[in-house]
Amino acid sequence: MVRWAGMRVLRLVVALTWVWLAGLTVAALIGFDVRRHNFEAAGLAFGVALSILMLVAMSADEAPCARPRVPRLTIVAVVVVALVAFGWSLSLGPLSDDFALVQWARTRDFVPAEWPYMRPLPLALWAGITSAGGDWATLHAVNVLGHACNASLVAVLGSAWLGTRAALTAGLVYALFPASAEAVAWAAGVFDVLATTCALSAVLVGVHRPPSPSSAVAVAALTFAGLLCKESAIAIPALILVSNVVMTRRWSARGLVTLGSSAAVCVGYLFLRLAASSSVTDHLSNWPTGRRAWKDVLVRPFAGVAVPIRTDGGVPLSAYVAVASLLLLLSLAAVASSRRNRAASPIGAGYLGGVAWIIAAAAPLLLSFYVAPNLEGSRYLYLPAVGYALVVAAAASASCHPTSRAVGHACVAILLVTFAVSGNIERQHWRAGAALRDSLLAEAQRAAAEDACSEMEIVDAPDNLRGVFVFRVGVQQAIRPLLTPRTPPRTCRLRWTGERLAALPASVDPK
Repeated sequence: MVRWAGMRVLRLVVALTWVWLAGLTVAALIGFDVRRHNFEAAGLAFGVALSILMLVAMSADEAPCARPRVPRLTIVAVVVVALVAFGWSLSLGPLSDDFALVQWARTRDFVPAEWPYMRPLPLALWAGITSAGGDWATLHAVNVLGHACNASLVAVLGSAWLGTRAALTAGLVYALFPASAEAVAWAAGVFDVLATTCALSAVLVGVHRPPSPSSAVAVAALTFAGLLCKESAIAIPALILVSNVVMTRRWSARGLVTLGSSAAVCVGYLFLRLAASSSVTDHLSNWPTGRRAWKDVLVRPFAGVAVPIRTDGGVPLSAYVAVASLLLLLSLAAVASSRRNRAASPIGAGYLGGVAWIIAAAAPLLLSFYVAPNLEGSRYLYLPAVGYALVVAAAASASCHPTSRAVGHACVAILLVTFAVSGNIERQHWRAGAALRDSLLAEAQRAAAEDACSEMEIVDAPDNLRGVFVFRVGVQQAIRPLLTPRTPPRTCRLRWTGERLAALPASVDPK
């Protein structure tokens, strides 16, 4: 009796914080000056209160989650949606880092000395594709197919955590997540895509298969492959732990074999990186100072996944719709989880597991984690977005009451439509970035022909276009095929004016 009286108090606290956050959202929508820190304070209060409520609800029923197989039709639907959502990127071509990366791949320089990272597996894959005659469409196809694979794996994970109905929701949310454009549409995002594939595969092998030497070896191999794709895969042991606890409500000694194999690989890799490069210590030197800095570090991953929509031109209506749909879903989950029923435990475990996944997936990059209003840096959200999809799936499957279930399905439908619309906006921006690249290269080709250039220096090349990388790096590699060796050699110095390349006087230092 005392426990359920406490539950009622928790429900009241959650309701009050929900009203606080929803009120700020409505006030901002109608034009009041609501600042970012106001949203952060209300969001933190709501998230903490809801997490406590879910934790108490989860302890009310220790029944393990069901582990049904995912229907094939669900997997097909998720894969098709993911392919359609990002199929447009096949014709995008190279941008920024892509030019340097493909040059390293073609010369088999998988661990470049001038690059502080060690990610040889994707570069080796690119080397195989290019040596077999693959073009940029083929390299983009690796990302798109990888994203479709990842969305299907998220569906399988959602089914393992929450049941068959949650699989479709989790997979579709991840497939359409608009902030994934940087990881999927940009060819250089292959590191994030493949690292996520390895992470999800390791988690599913680690929790679906009974602990055994073969599963431990498989998880270790997948962990190592993920680390060779991107350093953020060092989160795999934590993700295995999160998933196992969600599915069993406990951690057994037998599971330590699988977790230990993954952790051992990560520890060994970390020592090798510390010995070979200062990049790890340089990253750790960004340790935040002051309460404001700590708050920003902790809030950024959650703020990024909660509003995965660009706001550089002001907060669009789609952002408010996405937040409102999520808030309504979470409110339904809060009500359902605080009732005396066996559904409370999976709902609470799924919600808390999704939140824990976001934290664990963002942790390796947390000290440099930043997603700009124009979604620059949103590739950091690609692995944490799995947790967001699972939170939505848990909230959507919260109630067995027909009316609540209908409201939940409506919220998910609205969220998916909002994501689809926002994804189309991202498509337009990335195509505009590619058009800007083509304009500069056309100008470079014209200048090379007119001025008989054998070498070319271009200054003020466009860094990015509203968050879409254009020539932050790689401009010299991009223009090199346009130049013809001449005797005597002639170096042209040009400046990008925004529309064309203009010659610099010989006396002007291009630096």
